[in-house]
Amino acid sequence: MKKILAIVLCIVLAGSCLVALSACGKQEGETAEATENTETENTETERRMIINSEPVVITAKDGFDNAGVTELICDATETYSFTKSDDSTTWKVFVLDEKFADGARYLAQAQQPALEGDGTLKIEEGKYIYILCSESAFTADSASEATLSIDYAAADDEDVTPDKLFTKGVWSASIDGKIDTYFIFDDESNGRTERADGTGGTPFTCEQNGYDAVFHFGSADDVTEAKFSTGDNTGTFNYGDKTVVYTFEAVPGADPVTFEVPAAQ
Repeated sequence: MKKILAIVLCIVLAGSCLVALSACGKQEGETAEATENTETENTETERRMIINSEPVVITAKDGFDNAGVTELICDATETYSFTKSDDSTTWKVFVLDEKFADGARYLAQAQQPALEGDGTLKIEEGKYIYILCSESAFTADSASEATLSIDYAAADDEDVTPDKLFTKGVWSASIDGKIDTYFIFDDESNGRTERADGTGGTPFTCEQNGYDAVFHFGSADDVTEAKFSTGDNTGTFNYGDKTVVYTFEAVPGADPVTFEVPAAQ
């Protein structure tokens, strides 16, 4: 009888140990799962551009595996300065109202950059900032040490004259709120115009120098001077004895090669 009781007692104790071990294992598993979930949440947390005593530094490595793109959200409405570490790497800055929904590799095709390389931009709180580096897993085996620093612009830097106002892209030029002409830039120096009414256009070359530009419409003999203001996005063109003031606006996602004037509404 004593032997039977001993055997039963051993079985009960063994069962208790198994239950305890099972509970312990479950608790450890739940802890590990919670930790894993926390790490996932932290990874997906949007990176806000907060500048305290030091500038925000974007490296070529940050977006290397994401088609060269790094996403930020502006934390405060300020004028910011962008400074690249060297000239061997190209940086483009895109400022969007909403999160870019497509794949990072399509960003440059769908949007016009607000800035290329060094310069200043006034950016409002909550805007999405996308930094596109020319180095990515598609273009290089590994990332270099190139960086782009973002800091508050000094008071005397806020009116820095840009090197080029127009890069590759399409801009509508309106007069009194109505689109009159499209300026289509194949690059910084060449392009064409297309009339909004579909009656044709003119090829041009131009030399840009900050807020000033000289256009040659149709021929190198034509000299049309223009002055621009980024405050209200206007351009004043002196066509001989006639002066025309256009209000410019970039056409999002427009490709200079395939662009066609929209049909009249």
